[in-house]
Amino acid sequence: MSLLSTCVASSLATEADASWLTLKPPIAHAPNVVQIVLRPAQKKTHWLVVSSRPTYAEANSVAQSFAPTLGPTAIVRSRNGAFAIIAGTLNDDKAKPNLKTLKDLRLIPQDAFLSDGTSIEELLSHSYPTGASTDLMTQSALNMSVRRLQIAMSRLKFYSGPTDGLMGPETVNAFTAYTASFGVLQGEYLNEYSLGAMEQTAQDGFRTASERQAATALGFQDANTYAEALKGGFSNQNNLAQAKSRGFQTQRDYDEAQSAGFRNFEEYQQGRAGGFGTADELRAATRFKIGTSAEYTAFRASGFSDAETFFKAREKGFRERASYDQFLAAELKAARSRAGAVLDDAQTFIRLNPSVPNLVDVADKAALLGKAIGGSSTQGVEQASSQLSALLMPLPGYSTFTAAREKERLENLAQRLNAAKQEAVIVQASLSRWIAANISSPNTYQIVAQLKSLAEVAGSSDLERLQVALQEAKTVASRNGVELTASRISEPNSKSAGDPGAAVPFAVTPTNAILLQGALSDVVALYNASPSAPYLKRTLNGGFSFGNGTAAICVIGIENTPTFRHELKGILTSHGVTSIDVSVCKAETALNNDILLLNRKTFLESKPSFAINFIDAVEAKRLRLFQGINYPALAARQAETEALVRSIGDGVAAGTRQGYGAMELPTAKGDLCLMVSGELVVHEEMLRSVTAVTDGKKLAAKRPYADLDQLFAATLREECRVVYGSAQTLSQISQALTREEVKYSFLPTWLDEDVLSKALVKRAAEEQEKVKKAEAARLAAEEQAKIAARQREEDAKNATTVESELQKQHGPAATARVTKVAAYLQSLVGDSSAPAGRGMANSYPAFHQWVGAHRNNGWEVTSVDTSVQDFGAITWKSRSLEGVVSKAIVKSKSRERGEYRDDCFLFAIVFDDEFDMVRDPLEGSCSDNSEKFLEWKVGHDFRSQWLVSPQTAR
Repeated sequence: MSLLSTCVASSLATEADASWLTLKPPIAHAPNVVQIVLRPAQKKTHWLVVSSRPTYAEANSVAQSFAPTLGPTAIVRSRNGAFAIIAGTLNDDKAKPNLKTLKDLRLIPQDAFLSDGTSIEELLSHSYPTGASTDLMTQSALNMSVRRLQIAMSRLKFYSGPTDGLMGPETVNAFTAYTASFGVLQGEYLNEYSLGAMEQTAQDGFRTASERQAATALGFQDANTYAEALKGGFSNQNNLAQAKSRGFQTQRDYDEAQSAGFRNFEEYQQGRAGGFGTADELRAATRFKIGTSAEYTAFRASGFSDAETFFKAREKGFRERASYDQFLAAELKAARSRAGAVLDDAQTFIRLNPSVPNLVDVADKAALLGKAIGGSSTQGVEQASSQLSALLMPLPGYSTFTAAREKERLENLAQRLNAAKQEAVIVQASLSRWIAANISSPNTYQIVAQLKSLAEVAGSSDLERLQVALQEAKTVASRNGVELTASRISEPNSKSAGDPGAAVPFAVTPTNAILLQGALSDVVALYNASPSAPYLKRTLNGGFSFGNGTAAICVIGIENTPTFRHELKGILTSHGVTSIDVSVCKAETALNNDILLLNRKTFLESKPSFAINFIDAVEAKRLRLFQGINYPALAARQAETEALVRSIGDGVAAGTRQGYGAMELPTAKGDLCLMVSGELVVHEEMLRSVTAVTDGKKLAAKRPYADLDQLFAATLREECRVVYGSAQTLSQISQALTREEVKYSFLPTWLDEDVLSKALVKRAAEEQEKVKKAEAARLAAEEQAKIAARQREEDAKNATTVESELQKQHGPAATARVTKVAAYLQSLVGDSSAPAGRGMANSYPAFHQWVGAHRNNGWEVTSVDTSVQDFGAITWKSRSLEGVVSKAIVKSKSRERGEYRDDCFLFAIVFDDEFDMVRDPLEGSCSDNSEKFLEWKVGHDFRSQWLVSPQTAR
């Protein structure tokens, strides 16, 4: 109910004075007087003054704020002139406790007090219904306010008593606890707004103001949701809602799931339980029906393509496909071997006993077994083998027969195994001897590795593994030149044990006599007549040619020295050979060579198993006598060359030889390393000779060195195949190489000191002549340049004269065209007084845009100076029109900058007066568009009537 707008004439009874107070006439600002009887205050009661104000209007406003929470109020004027608001009476027996309780609950201001009425001068207005009680504790509004407080605090778990609207200690304690948590409510007392705010607090469940503020900032509207978010570590309401929609309870789980790509909590749990890092991994594993990351990782690493096979392999102890495939292959191989024995036994037994009663059935099963052996199913092979055995075993004598056959096979296997083991012992001993003699060799590690590998299987009963290890060891031994004593791959230079010069165990025929008969010191030259010859070809006239100028040669019983190779290549030069590759003949690779040189004595002393390959090739005419090599002459020349090499070596060592030479190191790679003083060009002929001596093999590069220590280090690193230098250089290098036990040989070529001196003099003369020619050429070029300059000067003068005549003739027409362009440009820069230039609208949009940007940057165009850049006739759709290229200087100033600037532009356009149009405009800056405007002219067949080139003016 609103405060009554009436002024009553009544008396207020007080505890101290029971007389009636007579109301004075109404004050000027009070409402009209309406006669209402107000029950006077009873004795033993006090008036509760809740507030006072200096004016009636203010008091009336305050009184209305108490009405919703306390009920009816009255406004009186005190003796001191203030307007007091009375909220009713309190009985004396509980007046002070009730006053305190009302203050504790902040239902009234803290300065509210009890009055006995002596200070009240007159009652001005009130809101009590007629006959209503003034006892505050009976007012329904107060009761409802207290009940609302109790309900709100009960929801917040501060109050656990009855919500009856009666004030008491429990209610006060609850309110105290509330204010301790949420802070003191704003204002002097609880009004309808603050009470509603408290109820809102109770509704959303926040216990503290800071909690509410923090939650609201994160988008939470109630405490339960906020608490749930805090518990789950969520940073805001959106994250919580998204996570819950997918079944997640914590931010950590949700973030992990998001980053890993899991769709929901169920999938995330499944992935986490299986140890999967990403959803893709889980889904990929699920497709293979694999439940854990460890299993899936193992599956992927294993190389299997299906999980079923993977799990089968794991059951048998295999973790990767390669080993499992090897196991299956071995299993299939063993099954095939057993089945083959069964099939072989069956075939032999049936051939010996053709009248067996179930011959057709046996043949049928034998055919099935043969087909199964060719298949890839171990189970199929074993099943077919069992079926055949089941038919054969009941036959009389078959079991005895198969037992004997099995014993035979086992004995044969034991013999082969024993032979392989004996060979392994021989190979091991040979490799061990090589290691002892070559322990510092860079290839030792290969031999050691093979020796270890062979030792691992030497005592094994696995014949196949032992044979594989033996073959690998033999290959490495052969590659490193290891002699395997008593081995079947004995080198051809070795003699029969205990029988030097043994008689030839072969029958001599007219064909093989070239090998087997004759002086033992003879060297037989054979050529490869088979298609496997790498370079050798027979010509139409019966001669020989070598592809790429290369010859592959192998020797038996001949020392492969640099001088031998040098002289051999010299003999073969007549057949076009420029490069030779010499090696020791091997039985298995003999026909991989073009020419074979065999010392008869060494050949006849070789193992028969080695020699038979060559004899067979001769008998089959695959190897034939080669008449192109006169070995005695070759040997004589070789002796001379070796004498020269010894002379060079002795002279270098003694210091008696002067000049330049070269030495070769035993490496198949490396460069031609040089250490020369002065110009290298005088050594070029000598270097060509050095290259020719080195078997014709192209050296990688010429590598010059200025420091002897660096050169020596390069030779030790096998970076140098040939070292070229002075006698002093070669002497020091050879001494160092001998100290380091590095083999080398001097090359049979030398550049004497006097020859070098003459070459230097010749070189100086050539250089002087070259300088003279260069100076003469320079003077001639200068004279030619002067003539050209004079011609250009004359052309320029002629061009100026011609252009002056052209511009005088066409000046009015060109000026008229440029004037039109200039008017259009003036209109673009904002000169309203300039004509717009008829028909030229939107001709130069880029310039228009530039003007706008220029103005926005604080520049003001002061003038546009336009002139003719070029003028002439063009062809446009078979019609002759006029075209002009205008040059415009745009002058600007900036007031803010205090600066002036000039910008230069070119504008081209075609004037079509017949149709009153302009066509094909082109615009650009003066600095960077010359090419673009030249293309415009060429494209329009522009014929200038303004400018001419100097050539045109001649």
